[in-house]
Amino acid sequence: MNRKTLCIIIALMVLSISALLVANPNILGGFSSTVNGVPVQVTLSPQGEEPIKTMRARDLRTGWADHVGKFVRFTGVVEYAEKSFRTEKIRRLTLEDYRTEVYPLDSPNLPETYERGHKYEFTGFLMRYEAHAEFKKDGYAKNRVYAFEIRHLGEAE
Repeated sequence: MNRKTLCIIIALMVLSISALLVANPNILGGFSSTVNGVPVQVTLSPQGEEPIKTMRARDLRTGWADHVGKFVRFTGVVEYAEKSFRTEKIRRLTLEDYRTEVYPLDSPNLPETYERGHKYEFTGFLMRYEAHAEFKKDGYAKNRVYAFEIRHLGEAE
């Protein structure tokens, strides 16, 4: 086999694999970022065979135990956007219930700005934060979502 034929076969294999990944509805998305200065390409898919359903932030607040440690997709209204002092990028979003915080990851195609009172769809990994017992007030706990995809849905009703 000569080089030209080998290059064509490799290109066709790459195109076939790419087409399968794009056509697969179980893949949530992907992004590239850096970890300790090393570039990383990430493809995310849900655990198990069931697709991820979009839920509301209040459903996530009440049913967090079923989703903690998993990928979630939900809609919510942004109440506050906190910027980083050094980079001026959005560091944390607080949603209307004040018990859900979204941390945008360093992934492409995320909105540059977030409007207060506007609705967004978030896709990310859910973690649960509870205050240390010494400082814990009654029932103080928050959902933290590390989002790799955020879509603006318009002004909230």
